[in-house]
Amino acid sequence: MISIKSYALYGASGGWGIAATHHAPKSGITCVVLFRNLKKMPNVFPDGGHANLVTRYGKFHDYADMAACLAKPTMSSKFVDAVSSGIGRFESGLGYRR
Repeated sequence: MISIKSYALYGASGGWGIAATHHAPKSGITCVVLFRNLKKMPNVFPDGGHANLVTRYGKFHDYADMAACLAKPTMSSKFVDAVSSGIGRFESGLGYRR
């Protein structure tokens, strides 16, 4: 069984990314999340944050911003255990019509 103790999440301020960002730190998983819009952070943790949550501001299209999320916060020479992406729009590829 794989044990995930840390992960990086791109797209933490919208959709299922908000749910993952909210629940994973409470489960003891260290989360490094990339927010494009820090104003949405109160939607995730209205009380200001969590000890297991590391927030980064940046853009998905900037390699340096993405790379900053891949290092474990406690051991910068190691990578996080898993990576998730919540980037993209719901209607993409699901038969959405305008």
